Amino acid sequence: MAVRFGPYEVLLVVAAIATAVVAVYAWRRRDKPGAPFLALILASNSAWAVVSLVGSLARGEALALLSAKLVYLFVPVTVTGVFLFALTYTGREHWLGPRLYAALAVEPILLNVAVWTNDVHGAFWTVDGVSESSRLGWDITYDVLFHAHIGYSYLLMAAATVWLVQFALGADRLYQRQILGLLASLVPPWIANVLFVVSAVAVDPTPIAFALTGLGLTWSILRARLLDITPIARAAVIQTIADGVIVVDDTGRVVDANATARELFDWPEQIVGASLESALSDEPAVAARIEPLLHDSEERSTELEIEHRFYTIDASPLEDVRGEFIGHALLVHDVTDRKDRELELKRRNEQLDRFAGVVSHDLRNPLHVASSALHLAKETGSEAHFHRVERAHRRMEQLIQDLLMLAREGEEIADRESVSLAEIARTSWDTVSTNGATLEIDGDRTLLADPNRLQQLLENLYRNSVEHTESDVTVRIAATDDGFLVADDGPGIPRSVRESVLEGDYSTEDGGLGIGLMVVDHVASAHGWELTIGDSTEGGACFRFSNVETADTERSVN
Repeated sequence: MAVRFGPYEVLLVVAAIATAVVAVYAWRRRDKPGAPFLALILASNSAWAVVSLVGSLARGEALALLSAKLVYLFVPVTVTGVFLFALTYTGREHWLGPRLYAALAVEPILLNVAVWTNDVHGAFWTVDGVSESSRLGWDITYDVLFHAHIGYSYLLMAAATVWLVQFALGADRLYQRQILGLLASLVPPWIANVLFVVSAVAVDPTPIAFALTGLGLTWSILRARLLDITPIARAAVIQTIADGVIVVDDTGRVVDANATARELFDWPEQIVGASLESALSDEPAVAARIEPLLHDSEERSTELEIEHRFYTIDASPLEDVRGEFIGHALLVHDVTDRKDRELELKRRNEQLDRFAGVVSHDLRNPLHVASSALHLAKETGSEAHFHRVERAHRRMEQLIQDLLMLAREGEEIADRESVSLAEIARTSWDTVSTNGATLEIDGDRTLLADPNRLQQLLENLYRNSVEHTESDVTVRIAATDDGFLVADDGPGIPRSVRESVLEGDYSTEDGGLGIGLMVVDHVASAHGWELTIGDSTEGGACFRFSNVETADTERSVN
């Protein structure tokens, strides 16, 4: 018969070449899970296509019948390869072993024995003569052993298909493209072979269909990398769903990212397949902290800040069941609350250090005064010495109150009342020993504040003015556009120490640490006010409080 080279033959050539090339590609990546089985599927399918092409070109010749027998050297290998591949990537890899391989080898061996001895028993097929319409140029009727082979092949393909479909449907929707590729690759062999078995087509499209299967699996597994790490990492994703989880393969490509991670880094659901470097292109500082974690085979961690929140990233290397490194799982945990607690603990410890300094230094001075005055009073009986004892006790009492005030440092004031600035200024003045000092009130304003703590603030400012001025001092309190100020005409506070006096690090004339001004600063901070220290118009100190919440506008005082 004349050689016929039509569309079917062209497709066989394309299938043979494409699967051979991709088989080499898969074999070069045989260290990847499943790649050896992909290479087996592709190589056997390429040979199947070549032998089918030879038979089609040798129509009506003995070579065509020979090619029909040679096909069965490769058909069972292709089908078995798909079955083994499905085992590998559906969590059944532990089934693999010598016993399974031996069991799977039985049918191909028996098949080829049946094919090559068919002239003796005729139970595989019957050649009824030359046929112009047949692809091989021979009229072949398939018999019982052929159908037994088909049934066995369908059984293997059905198992592989069910396992892979179940796995694909259970995978995250992140893998939409890859899942479609995987499912689509399983369909062609079924359709093609059924059409051929029921004689719906004159040629056997099965080798072309299996070529599509091999190419589709290769794209899904080696290129789109659907399954490289997923079976190993998905359990970790589910168990730690509250944290961000990112799975990166050994080439630095993202193969999984849960919803928490995608939300944190503002990634789309289709992030799978992108390199981690490109995924973090808008966060170069984050990328710089994560990138070193991916170059280590041991567990490592780092800490970073993203939009004023703190996170730890723990990188754990991943290995397949063969112990081969295949990537990293990154666990992103929000530790902002822990960080805040650490900072609060540090602040409290620093506060205790300051308290220790106050107790050991500031209280020691009035205690010494009281002790000396009491000794002199016993010796002389002079009432003046008892007055000194009384003043020292009052000073210690005030220091204790201030320490209790500082113990509440950092507590935000939630409940506030309407407080008249003028009224509380007078009330506070009456509770302080002023020693001839004068209070002037310039304007009034209704503040929203804690009246007790505001009174503590004013008392400490009054006391600061009186105690650090030798002559009679005038203290002025005035309403401002955004708060109020307290000023005096004393010696003022040098510009070089204005910050330190609020921190308790500035020594006063009597050896104290200036704890009263610490109280002032802390009360202001608890209200959310801003405090600045400057010079008054009279040349003394001026404490200005701004960002003060008020209940009305300024009104004059009668």
